[in-house]
Amino acid sequence: MGSRFTVGPFIVHSSKNVIERDGHRVRIEPKAMRVLVHLASRVGENVGRDELLHVVWNGSSVRAEALSNVIWEIRRALGDDPREPDFIQTVLRKGYRLVAPVARRETVTTWARALIARLHPPGRSPFLDGKRSALQKLLESRFGALPLDVANAISSLSSSEEIDRAIDASLKASSPDSLIQSLPIRGRSEEKR
Repeated sequence: MGSRFTVGPFIVHSSKNVIERDGHRVRIEPKAMRVLVHLASRVGENVGRDELLHVVWNGSSVRAEALSNVIWEIRRALGDDPREPDFIQTVLRKGYRLVAPVARRETVTTWARALIARLHPPGRSPFLDGKRSALQKLLESRFGALPLDVANAISSLSSSEEIDRAIDASLKASSPDSLIQSLPIRGRSEEKR
């Protein structure tokens, strides 16, 4: 596990012993962080108490309650309830299991960038997308479900002025068919020839 990863909605900075969510940071003890990192490396698996004691305390003679205290500290930082766990589940008389999804931080960043690129491809403006959405809602309220060619025509509008003209045209149109004729679509006049 890298020095930054996520556990559910939390960002874990293992090199700093910090767990963060929505800008709120909680520092935990180094041994607690080592337990969390080890559980995260085996997400979804039962991890025995003896294994955790060996990995985190390097085989030192430690009482089992030291591990229980560390688990309590992690749960407190995550806001987890041991009776209904969202993060760390107790496996009765055996150990613990991390049940929340885990991802390396780089993976999350890459996924977020891909999602943003999909929602707002290069050359597309969130402002224009909002205006296109408003136009589509206006048309659906006037005409019900839109035919595919009308939806495609809306998505091809590429300037604020084109969308404004389409909104004006939609207010005057008596049907989707009459609207499609008035939408300012590039290349449409060439297609009809």
